[in-house]
Amino acid sequence: ENLRKIRPPRDYNLMLAPAERKKSMFWALETVEEKPTVDKISAFLWRVNEIREFINNVYLSDVMRIAEKYGDYLEMGASGYRFLSYGAFNLDRNSIDQTKRSRLYKQGLADPALKLTDLEPERITEQVKNSWYEDEITNRHPSRGDTVPSENKSGGYSWIKAPRYDGEPCEVGPLARLAVGHSWGHPPVRDLVEKSLSGMK
Repeated sequence: ENLRKIRPPRDYNLMLAPAERKKSMFWALETVEEKPTVDKISAFLWRVNEIREFINNVYLSDVMRIAEKYGDYLEMGASGYRFLSYGAFNLDRNSIDQTKRSRLYKQGLADPALKLTDLEPERITEQVKNSWYEDEITNRHPSRGDTVPSENKSGGYSWIKAPRYDGEPCEVGPLARLAVGHSWGHPPVRDLVEKSLSGMK
């Protein structure tokens, strides 16, 4: 009863096999509201702690072992070792300019030597040379981007657009957040990175 049909995003159907496209349908919850109770909060916290224990006691140690064993893989797929991050987890909501907000993970650009510069969003563009989008939409600022699918494009292998800063490729995502945060000298991030690196041979 709380479900309603909505029009699927334009790119969604292109991810499906042709035979599935005609019968695909997106469903979305209009709203989900539930009154919290002590039992529900306790159950939620129990699950969070269970996940935390798994990450701390299993996942992280496995990641470090794999990184040590397959160290040569660290050179694959590198984006020039420039790290671009908008940051994450707002500490304030007062600044209208989201690139200037105080965040737990700081925003900025770190070069290969991890020298940090302030983020200037107008210098960011997106490259679609190897993405399943028409080439005419490449090298645009994200705010002026377009997504005209070209699923059979020669050389295409991803729906992801590749970020550029001053025309140069950049690493983005969780690794970039850590690199930029470490470059800022932000204690929680710096300590996490240094602790992890000290455990590697």
